[in-house]
Amino acid sequence: MIGKILGCFLLLGTSLTLYSQNQYSRFNDGFVISVNNELSGIDKVKLILNETLNKTGTIEAHYIPGNLFLSSNEDKKKLYSDSIAGISLTFENYEYHCEHKKGKQYRYNYLIKIDKEWLKYNSIALKVQDLNKRNNPSSNEDRYSVACYLPGGRGVLWIVKR
Repeated sequence: MIGKILGCFLLLGTSLTLYSQNQYSRFNDGFVISVNNELSGIDKVKLILNETLNKTGTIEAHYIPGNLFLSSNEDKKKLYSDSIAGISLTFENYEYHCEHKKGKQYRYNYLIKIDKEWLKYNSIALKVQDLNKRNNPSSNEDRYSVACYLPGGRGVLWIVKR
């Protein structure tokens, strides 16, 4: 019985990976996003491109923990273009809370500025921590911290207000 259950999960995981690979182009195999120490619940991932002539563009992306996929190979070329002055990653994180035998889903939006040079690394880990949940759940100020870990022990930490 346990073998059948594990087999189903393996088949489901393989199917999702094949689906993602057919719909999107793999961009980074070492891209990890953790929100409040959880790796799941990330949805609606986009890269916002700030171009040098005050124009912005958007690249649709897909995220499976550990992998970032872009819509096409053309989008990869856009990211490395000289006309791109800055890049921001935006995504939704959802959490499911059981309250009094009824479940409720909460969604949170995050916007993270990414240095263009970071994209050259084969692994990037972003750790997002909702400061309201951690320090003062009743606070009206909506803040989160972002830590970016890169190979070679490099890292960056900053605090963002929504």
